[in-house]
Amino acid sequence: MKILAIYPNREGYGRVPLGLSLIITLLQNAGHRVEIFDTTFLSNGNIDSSTREELGFVLQTDMSFLYESYTSSAIDELFRAKVKEYSPDLIAVSIVEDNYRYAHRLLKVAKSISKNITVLAGGSTPTVAPHIVIENPYIDYLIQGDGEEAVVEFCKLMERGKSVEGVRNLWYLKEGVAKGNPLRPQSNMDSLPIQNLGLWDERHFIKPYCGELYKSGYYEMSRGCVHKCTYCINHSLENVLRDAGRYFRRKTIDKLVLEIKMHLNEFKWEMIFFCDDNFLSMSTDSCIQFSRQWKDEINIPFWVNTTAESVNARKLEHLKDAGCNGISIGIESGSEWLRENILNRKIKNDRIIKTFKLIHEYGIRTSSNILIGFPGEYEEDVFESIKLAKMLQTNNQDVTFVTPYMGTNIHAIAFMLGYITISEEPGFRGFAEGISMRRPSIKVPQLSTEFLEKIYKMFMGYVNGKIPIPRRFMNSAPGADSSAPPRGECGKDVSDKMKELILSMSKGISYEEMIKV
Repeated sequence: MKILAIYPNREGYGRVPLGLSLIITLLQNAGHRVEIFDTTFLSNGNIDSSTREELGFVLQTDMSFLYESYTSSAIDELFRAKVKEYSPDLIAVSIVEDNYRYAHRLLKVAKSISKNITVLAGGSTPTVAPHIVIENPYIDYLIQGDGEEAVVEFCKLMERGKSVEGVRNLWYLKEGVAKGNPLRPQSNMDSLPIQNLGLWDERHFIKPYCGELYKSGYYEMSRGCVHKCTYCINHSLENVLRDAGRYFRRKTIDKLVLEIKMHLNEFKWEMIFFCDDNFLSMSTDSCIQFSRQWKDEINIPFWVNTTAESVNARKLEHLKDAGCNGISIGIESGSEWLRENILNRKIKNDRIIKTFKLIHEYGIRTSSNILIGFPGEYEEDVFESIKLAKMLQTNNQDVTFVTPYMGTNIHAIAFMLGYITISEEPGFRGFAEGISMRRPSIKVPQLSTEFLEKIYKMFMGYVNGKIPIPRRFMNSAPGADSSAPPRGECGKDVSDKMKELILSMSKGISYEEMIKV
């Protein structure tokens, strides 16, 4: 069977999507012919990296030679020609909310060529909102949760001309009514194949880091996250997939090392980037084992993302020896009250400061991530984030706007309070309109769009001391830390509502029930 996989990357961010890459590998192993329509390098450039460079968050790196600068309409025509020439039996697309609108545009083009082309969607967005996404007129079926086994079974039945309606994890419309099948058990990560990277454009492997370009590979050692942050989709994914078993899973170190060793021989990686949400959410003994095995068998620099709670001196000692070059940590806000009551992150500033200091003592580069524009956030809270960032003195910094992704408690509370503009379009019903990490999506009453955009542009100026912090923000904001004045009623209405949402999700109440969409 001929399958066309779409990677609708509108931002031009180079990186092989691991989930889609694994599914393509499995389909090839099952004897299907698979080709990819990848929009990543058809655009004008890496929009996200360019923005971060412009704002001083990272060092500038020329990547213009990687991109072909097609207009959106020209990309449409390239896709139209591809579909006509290849004439696929199935179009498969992986959707996250950031690329959903663009995926929708491309699928509309495909269906304009032939309404008989079957479209199968998967990814995090169809998983948290299958009852909504399946209403999209250009999507015929979707897979909820891990798609590796489900997609192979779906294609086997489709190729034989048999009904696919019994495939577990599958959603579809029948006489206009959404039907969702029971979930199969979560994938055992050690049973997954080693991904075939041969179909992907090698430009995906060129990664800017510290002002230089490295030939880089991207891997995952785990799926999911043990935290239940209100701004992250992981909590909702865990909730909707609870019948499939434990959401957080990990590969064995042996399997991870084997996979990288096989690719290392072929692609000659100079650096490895781990895509795990929290790479160091392992025991210290496991971290030591990983570090020793990495040094013995791989021995090239690597970068990880983690949380401050997961770091300790013994882990850092062995990670440094193994070649860990960078650690990125999400601190999200400098206000302890905001982190605990709105973000559901119960960690103190003192712990964050000590963690970054410890990492620096071991000579490992650091990156920190901050979000601005939370419901319940005030101008004083934003400046607490600036002051904390000044104290941390990380090597790299990223600041983004809070994005109300469907399925998160932040989306739910913004929806309930009328802080976001909601779509009524089939396939997007209840989704926030115009989401972006690089512009405000939530209309927070205490934070004007003008203020947020101004702070966003001036953030690094405040952090590096080029712009003085206004005197009225020098004192600690209410609830900022243990020494600050009490919070009082500031944001209490939002925090009370958030506690209700967190409790509801912990009881297994579906997102659909919580916000009635």
